[in-house]
Amino acid sequence: MDFKALIFDLDGTAIEAKLDAMPSKAVVEAVKLAKERIIVSIATGRPIADGRDIIHALGIDQPCIVAGGTQLIDPATEEIIWEKKISKENVRKVLNIGKKYQQKVLLGEGLKAKKTERNENEEKNVLYMLNVTPNVAKNIYKEIGEIPELQAHEAGSWTPGLEDIHITHKEATKKNAMIEWAKLLKLRRENIIAVGDRSNDLPLFEMAGYKIAVANAVDELKSKADFIAPSVYEDGLVLVINKFILKK
Repeated sequence: MDFKALIFDLDGTAIEAKLDAMPSKAVVEAVKLAKERIIVSIATGRPIADGRDIIHALGIDQPCIVAGGTQLIDPATEEIIWEKKISKENVRKVLNIGKKYQQKVLLGEGLKAKKTERNENEEKNVLYMLNVTPNVAKNIYKEIGEIPELQAHEAGSWTPGLEDIHITHKEATKKNAMIEWAKLLKLRRENIIAVGDRSNDLPLFEMAGYKIAVANAVDELKSKADFIAPSVYEDGLVLVINKFILKK
C-alpha cells in the first residue's frame, strides 16, 4: 500500500501508560526516520499540557489530535485548529455525577496544567475522571450515556486495576478529529496507518486504511486490526515504522 501518513496513540502505544513516561531512544529515532518519508502525527487522550513534552521529544511538527479527539492543534504554537466543546449545562451534569460517586472531575486542564481558577460555568472540550474502580465506572458510563450530547470512553489508567474516563461531546472523537486532520493534510483514508492500544482508539481505526494494534492492546481493538505489533514494552512502534515505512 502507498502509505503517506502514520498516526499513533501515546499511552500504551508509543510510551508506557505512566504520567511521566517518555518515548525511548529507539522510538524517537524511528519517528525521526519516518518523518523523512511520510507525515507523522499523534492522536492522544492527553490534553496538550500533559502531552507537550512527549510531542516535542518525538519531534512531531504536524497537526496533532489531543484531549481525546476534541481538539486538533498546531504543536509548535499550540493554536487550536478545530475543536468540539461540551455545553455549560452538560458540564454541570457531569460534575454532579462526579459528586454522586465521589469522583473528582478535571475540567480539561490536565494534571500538568498551570493551576488556574476552576470555572464550572464554561464550555469544556473534555472532562476527565481518573482512577475509577470498574464497578463505579459501569454506573458512570450508564449515566453519561443517558445525556444525549455526551459520550464516555474508557482510556486506561496510570494506576493498575483502575480506569480513567474521558467524557466528550458525541461529535468529538478521534474519528471526527481525524476527518478534519486528513482534510487539512489532503490525505485519503487508504493512505493512513493508525496504531493504538485502547478502546478509545476504535474511532481512529475507522478512518485508517491500515490498522495496527500493539500486543498489549485490548482484545476489542485487536479484533479490528490488520496487524498486531509487539507491545509498547518492546517498542512495537519501532517495528511498525521499520516494516511498513522504512521497508526494513
